[in-house]
Amino acid sequence: MPEPGIVETATTALLRWVGGAGLSARQGPPSGDTKSDGKGAKPAEVHVWLTALLPEQGMRPTTGLEPVRFRMRFLLATARADDVAALDRLLSATTTGPHRPVFDEVPAHVWQSSGVPTRPAFYVDVPGRLDRPAPATPRVTAPLRIETVPLRPLSGVVLGPRDTPLAGMRVESADRTEVTYTGADGTFVLDGLPADRPARLRLSGRGLRFHHTVTADAASPAVIRCEIKEA
Repeated sequence: MPEPGIVETATTALLRWVGGAGLSARQGPPSGDTKSDGKGAKPAEVHVWLTALLPEQGMRPTTGLEPVRFRMRFLLATARADDVAALDRLLSATTTGPHRPVFDEVPAHVWQSSGVPTRPAFYVDVPGRLDRPAPATPRVTAPLRIETVPLRPLSGVVLGPRDTPLAGMRVESADRTEVTYTGADGTFVLDGLPADRPARLRLSGRGLRFHHTVTADAASPAVIRCEIKEA
């Protein structure tokens, strides 16, 4: 037999809480007045009815494995329209129990659809939380293998129009893991670039911004010419 879900568990706990206040609890919408118990008095009965599932206040959109948080809104209504004593017991129980009353107006259609006159009632919000199952991690069946990539330093010089050295130029790898600046003679050195592939560079400064690729077998130092005139 499957275990009770979060809504069923919350409903059962709320019915038990009402019973702890010395009242008879019934699950479902309000119905007609209860009959006498044979001694001229009508039993104190409260209807517990789940009316809505609401988003948690201040809830942000969730991503990944974050739990889903919400509120279960229950309507607590006395079985008799004139049973203010039962209402007093419920309100008194909220001062020491886990549930706080929510005094929102009960829409008229609630009473009309139940076929009963308006009666004392208030809401109780019960927090709910649904944990997302973590995805199964595939089992590692092969030994760990570490592949290394040979690295090399890349030295070069940045020249402007008429082979004028450009000082203070920012030179960085395309993945931005290596960054440096050209010296007064336009030279630079980038350490730790992959030796088995072309080096794609970003250059910027002095109002200029451009890209350049240095092949793996290029002569050192690499000469990077910028024919764009400075502003």
